[in-house]
Amino acid sequence: MMVGRPLETLFAERKPRAVGHEALRVEGLSLAGVFRDVAFTIRAGEIVCMAGLVGAGRTEIAQTCFGMTPPSGGRVFLAGREVAPRSPKQMLKLGLAYLPEDRDGQGLVMAESILSNVTLPILDRLSRWGVVDRQRPREVASAAIETYDIRATGVDQAVLLLSGGNRQKVAFAKWLATNPTALILDEPTHGIDVGSKAQVHRIIAGLADAGLAVLVISSDLPEVLAIADRILVVAEGRIVADLDPRHATQETVMMAATGEARRAVDAAA
Repeated sequence: MMVGRPLETLFAERKPRAVGHEALRVEGLSLAGVFRDVAFTIRAGEIVCMAGLVGAGRTEIAQTCFGMTPPSGGRVFLAGREVAPRSPKQMLKLGLAYLPEDRDGQGLVMAESILSNVTLPILDRLSRWGVVDRQRPREVASAAIETYDIRATGVDQAVLLLSGGNRQKVAFAKWLATNPTALILDEPTHGIDVGSKAQVHRIIAGLADAGLAVLVISSDLPEVLAIADRILVVAEGRIVADLDPRHATQETVMMAATGEARRAVDAAA
């Protein structure tokens, strides 16, 4: 579709979701030399998409929130409680999950089974006195296969033998097994086929319908306009626009991302 044309959303028939409590809030978050003074709030039941050009700082913002790189300044709140991001393990325990763009390299253990991948983050919950119940992990993995429609021969199939779309669904199942308060998805449909992409969109919408706060980083503008309740545009390490997708187009998002809108306002002034 040409830039600037209004888009019909993939969920044109969806009803407005009831937005709940504050799930993730960031105030003045900075990482020296990468991004600065980033502030946003995401509430339960809300899909917020973060758009922008490659290199704008979107992934770095997400990784800093998740504790992969400690911030040089600013504050992060989860469910109203201030936290100091220090490590992914810490942030996962506190209720923030992050599915990276590099699904195969960072999100999954490719040589391991679906069972091992899905249950890896929650082994402590599946054990008693340090001993893992053999049946419970299989039940969790089997439920994930059914819930996310993962096409596989069974829970023991190695993830590397799955298609890209099914690997992505395993990654979803892995992090959602932790029952997070907020979920960050970095390019969740990159490199998967059209059918799997539609399934991932439905999963994301379903998660928000169930009350999860979701932040989606995406370079696919039709996708952003289709699934977002709000659009944050990042340019040169700063959030430069907070758009309503009902009134936005690919052109307006790109203008904000490239600074055209700001230059136009400056010229008019």
